[in-house]
Amino acid sequence: MSRAPILAFVLAGLVGGASGCAAQGGEDGGGANLPNRGIVPWTRVTPDEAAFILVPPADAPAVRWREPCALVTDGAVRLYLEARDTDTGDAAVLWAESPDGAAFTAPSVALDDAAAPSVTEAPDGTLWMAFVSPDGATLGLASSLDGERFTVVDPAVVVADDGATVDAPSLVHDGAQLIVYYARTDADGSTHIARVRGVDGSALPAEVVLEAGTGCVDPSGDAEPCWDADGVDSPDVRLATTAAGRRVFRLFYRGARGASGGLGFAASYDGLSFSRFAFNPVYDERFDERGPSSVRLGDRYLLYWAEERSATVHGVAVAEDAPDAPADTW
Repeated sequence: MSRAPILAFVLAGLVGGASGCAAQGGEDGGGANLPNRGIVPWTRVTPDEAAFILVPPADAPAVRWREPCALVTDGAVRLYLEARDTDTGDAAVLWAESPDGAAFTAPSVALDDAAAPSVTEAPDGTLWMAFVSPDGATLGLASSLDGERFTVVDPAVVVADDGATVDAPSLVHDGAQLIVYYARTDADGSTHIARVRGVDGSALPAEVVLEAGTGCVDPSGDAEPCWDADGVDSPDVRLATTAAGRRVFRLFYRGARGASGGLGFAASYDGLSFSRFAFNPVYDERFDERGPSSVRLGDRYLLYWAEERSATVHGVAVAEDAPDAPADTW
């Protein structure tokens, strides 16, 4: 599934435990101490009463913008997203910028022949992008000094096998180590979230960190269907620091329910064993929401996602959570 990239660090997979909807996990997964700020409630931002902050050009009806990734830099939000032609399957990565997180510049191309971007800044200031090939066969890495145009460093850090596809990577820098979370769809259509990370020159197979929900119960203790029983994908992982100074991996993700999905939250103290938020989904308007990306801009938490309501109504949306005392920082 993976091979050594052309980087000083080598990506390698580590085992992660999946938890059911009802289970909140133990100490490693967060348990009852999951963060509670910047998760709910969300208020959708609707500039000029528009549902979306970014939509594809009206003269390109086959184009979809999906899998947004937000990065806060110099007090502004830079948003990377996939532009895909649904007729041809071609895709490219675009970027746009906003001082307030809602009104963005016109998008420009950051990387051709690539999809589902995730961008993070390394300690030395280099910007790294994880992306997938438009056909979902490989997951690669690219870099940039200015964040506007990227150069591919390794086109195949992860290679899908056995009829599977990969999608929606999420990059995390943990010290000098790069961790990549991503969605994998197996040949039978089942989806899960996996991760690979750098480990001193060795390369290990990637392993699952979150699977579709099972074992859910209602408040009376009776079994009920899990909200994400049909699969989990589109991970967005942020390594944050709580108000108490503890590290926590915050995971927003898409939970599938038939052909559509909503947005859920999970967290982990070790980055491997994630516990679901007890009140998932955290955002669900019964349309198809996917590709969540959460950042903190000043005293506001912002959550971006792509939403498709119909063949003609779709785009990138944003909601905010402005608590009295923002806690987690990242």
